[in-house]
Amino acid sequence: MHISFDFDYTLADSSEGAVICAKYALRSMEKPECSDAEIKKTIGLNLDETYKQLVGDYCDDDLTMFSSLFLRKADEVVVDCIKFYKSTKDSLVELKENGHYISIV
Repeated sequence: MHISFDFDYTLADSSEGAVICAKYALRSMEKPECSDAEIKKTIGLNLDETYKQLVGDYCDDDLTMFSSLFLRKADEVVVDCIKFYKSTKDSLVELKENGHYISIV
């Protein structure tokens, strides 16, 4: 059997990195700061939609700038901010040992 898992909020929580990156991008663009909770609500959206949800008023240049700044910061911080759930590794190993094919999307 082939089993596919969504990564964020299923196998791990990378929301801390998303919050850091969004706050960095908004601060760099001199936009109003958003709360952690507001930013976490946008996880799963593409970066253009994230910006639109957080700021509301935008132009295409703003979308490009936000994405660029977010991704620049992500290269620095996201991997270190990922928190895997306690059961993730054991569950994936057990599934693999029982002959399942696993993919993460």
